[in-house]
Amino acid sequence: MTEKELNQIYWINIEIKKLTEEKERLENRSLVKGQEITGLPGGGQASDKVADFATELAEIKELLNLAIKKLYITRSKVERFLDTIEDSEIRLIIRLRSVNNLSWYQIGEELGMDRRTARNKYKKFLEMY
Repeated sequence: MTEKELNQIYWINIEIKKLTEEKERLENRSLVKGQEITGLPGGGQASDKVADFATELAEIKELLNLAIKKLYITRSKVERFLDTIEDSEIRLIIRLRSVNNLSWYQIGEELGMDRRTARNKYKKFLEMY
């Protein structure tokens, strides 16, 4: 498994966060607007704002569900990869970085080692794998 594949959990989590924010923004948006009086005829253009809103919200919800499914699939792949690693220290470093999305500083603190040591062990293992 490559470092890019291991980092997919991080990026999918960001995608889920952004989609959730978009969904909440849509759900909190008011469809009621003030009446605009111009004195000119309306032009006969009718649009169904409620239907457009419902469609947009449904699309965002579907994208969110797909991103969550991607996250579960990717997490499962990473977990299967972790199960193949015999060295418990390396396995823990990869888990903290890839699954728990910790920074190198946080990993160093958690394991009682310098952040550079943790990162070097991670990089060295992935180069050999």
